[in-house]
Amino acid sequence: MDVDWIGALIGAVAGAVLTASAAYVVYRYERRQVEEASIRELMLNLSERRAFRIEHPAVVPGAADLQDFHRLSRSVISARESIRMTRSALVRHGQAQRSLTRMIQECNLYLERSDAEPERYWFLAADLRDTLHELLADTGLKSAQNAPRPGDDAFPR
Repeated sequence: MDVDWIGALIGAVAGAVLTASAAYVVYRYERRQVEEASIRELMLNLSERRAFRIEHPAVVPGAADLQDFHRLSRSVISARESIRMTRSALVRHGQAQRSLTRMIQECNLYLERSDAEPERYWFLAADLRDTLHELLADTGLKSAQNAPRPGDDAFPR
């Protein structure tokens, strides 16, 4: 009985397993790089939003009629979409996905509360800014631990 083919089969299977393993390791590494880059881009996006640069919140009578109130609401909607896009780029980070989902929910909550109490929109936006910052740090990703607060990089220092 000729058994040379058994050695060839074992070699072929071992080669295929090694190749597949190497490809998987490379995939995981590249995926992690993409996910980290997505979180970093979100951090930059939020930190550069001037809508979140709120120095001294105050009650604003008649805010519902002001352009600034509507501009801030549009900025929150845009931020929410950026967060949603970042979440869709994450594949393997359950904790980050949960934090980003909470961030989306907090944006929704801001929009509901500011519609109900437009005169308090600055206070609500400042609360949203601080909550988004906490949730970014809570993603479990190293790059998010030292994230600037949303709005902090909106203007030169």
